[in-house]
Amino acid sequence: MRLACANFLIYTIRAGIVSWFAFFALHQGHVSAAVATSLVSAFELGGLFGSVAGGLVSDRRMQQNPSAPIVGLRLDTVSIAVAAVLTPAVLALCLLPDAAGAISYSVILFAAGFGLYVAQALAALCGMELVPRRAIGVSQGFLGWTAYFGASCAGLPLGLLIQGAAGWNAWRFTLVLCCIGVLAMIVPLRKMPSRIQRFAGRNGNVVPVKGVSAQEWPRSRREKEGQ
Repeated sequence: MRLACANFLIYTIRAGIVSWFAFFALHQGHVSAAVATSLVSAFELGGLFGSVAGGLVSDRRMQQNPSAPIVGLRLDTVSIAVAAVLTPAVLALCLLPDAAGAISYSVILFAAGFGLYVAQALAALCGMELVPRRAIGVSQGFLGWTAYFGASCAGLPLGLLIQGAAGWNAWRFTLVLCCIGVLAMIVPLRKMPSRIQRFAGRNGNVVPVKGVSAQEWPRSRREKEGQ
């Protein structure tokens, strides 16, 4: 449930930036409509690199420590990306002066996309590693439902808040609050083992697969899943 709530908030941030940033930049009055809409590409480009980097880093960390809780280690990677990259980028986006130009926006959006897509990619992967094979479709469907419910909340409900008395401060507050919420949901799960590890351990303890070196970890996991 915590993972689903985190996914809800992750997609709220994503949709909040993709759907509203161009209007926000136009409201600031220092970029044209063409520039404002094209700047969203920096966010998606950062997400491309973030998705790849998140997978590589989490896999490398597990290769170095095969006995670590798989899901917990991935979510620890997510928490680092959110705390060290996404949240500072969102804060910078919210605190930029009105005179900020396209270059400042593009750098910040790239960083925000990088941090957010690390969380988005690894959260979905953790959902698969927590359930048996026969339930993977259900797991991804449930995570997808919460994700796009979050995206829908970044549409009309957030739009009504922006048009209200709070104005763009509602948008800023929503993004920052969602970043904090993701951390609040993810941090308590950093010691969570995968389903395979739970069955490999005794009395709820996580144990490494006997006779497996760090270099053999990916193959050993596939063999364990096949049993």
